[in-house]
Formats: sequence, C-alpha cells, structure tokens
Amino acid sequence: MDDSSSRLPGFYDLSVDERLETVARWAGLDGAERAALAGNDLTPAQADQMIENVVGVHTLPLGVARQLLGERP
Repeated sequence: MDDSSSRLPGFYDLSVDERLETVARWAGLDGAERAALAGNDLTPAQADQMIENVVGVHTLPLGVARQLLGERP
C-alpha cells in the first residue's frame, strides 16, 4: 500500500479491526489515538466534563471517506 495515497483498494472487504489498523498506520496514529477510534465507551460523567447539561450519551458509527483530493501535511 502506498502510504501517501488515500486509495485503499478492498478496504470494505477488511474486518473492522483490519480497517482500524490500516487507518491508524496510514494516519500515523499513536496507541491512545487508535484506542479512541476503537470505540471506548464515553460515560455520562466524562461527557459532563465536555459539554453543559448532559443527560446521556449517544454513540454513532464513524467511517472513512476514501480517495479525496487535497494536500496532506
């Protein structure tokens, strides 16, 4: 795989863990950043430290948009 390209042929065929590893390697994520993407549950107490008036937490899936054009730092 060309690490400078956003082309990820067969990405959809990978398991969730394999996709996460691919993205982490491509983006140069450290262990803590990778763990954050892995879906550690956010508790209401943690959310209460992030925003006002927390009443609960709602989890949404996170995906990757591939093959976008643009400059990469």
